[in-house]
Amino acid sequence: MKSVVLAVVIAAALSACATTHMDESSRPYTGYWYGETKLDSSEVRKWVAARHIDGTYWASFECSESVACKPFKEHGVWGVEGDVLWVKTMLLIDESGPFYPDTTDKIYLERYLITGLAGDQFEYQHIDSRLIYRSHRVTKEFASNFGEAQRSRL
Repeated sequence: MKSVVLAVVIAAALSACATTHMDESSRPYTGYWYGETKLDSSEVRKWVAARHIDGTYWASFECSESVACKPFKEHGVWGVEGDVLWVKTMLLIDESGPFYPDTTDKIYLERYLITGLAGDQFEYQHIDSRLIYRSHRVTKEFASNFGEAQRSRL
């Protein structure tokens, strides 16, 4: 029951923080996206992100076969300004529980240069690290199953 109450409170808080209406140019970036990226450590990070038209998002992350890389989930707000996708993390959840970051700290605001969107394929580059991310559109069911598997580990 506590989990349900916490989820409702988080959803309400994020909705209140979100922009009231996304610009129509943001619509192509909404939905459920899956991607994999090779990290410097040769680990592969997998993620599913759900970007909603109300300006909120959640993302689940996991790594392949690593003890050092732990699964986590984040919630926040997002938007598109010109050719820049930005995400602001408002809540992180990992095996130690929820963490509400200081949202004035710029480390929780990430910006990505949009380098391509064609059909169900989306490519963007982190402006600071220059790491390139590629993802493709997936179904809500796929995203939910990815998140379910992760939640069982958290």
